[in-house]
Amino acid sequence: MVSVIGIILGAPFGRASFNMMMNSNGENFDYNLSIRPIAYLEAGIFVLVGIGIGKLLCSLSGLRSLIWLRCLREWNKRTTEK
Repeated sequence: MVSVIGIILGAPFGRASFNMMMNSNGENFDYNLSIRPIAYLEAGIFVLVGIGIGKLLCSLSGLRSLIWLRCLREWNKRTTEK
C-alpha cells in the first residue's frame, strides 16, 4: 500500500524535479521533457510485481523450494526429450 501511495505522490514531484534538473544545465542546452502517461502505469505494475515476488520468496520454506526444484527438473526432462 505504501508503494502505491508513493507512486501516486511521486509522479508529479518526480516530473517537477526532473524538469528542474534538466533546466539547471544552463541556457546552452534545451531538453524537451516528455513522459508518456502509460509510463506511470508501467512503473506501477513493475513495483507491484516486485512486491508480489518478494512476498512469494519470503513465504517459501526450504522443503517447499526443494519440491519446486524437483518439479522444474522433471518438467525440463519431459520437454527436452521430445
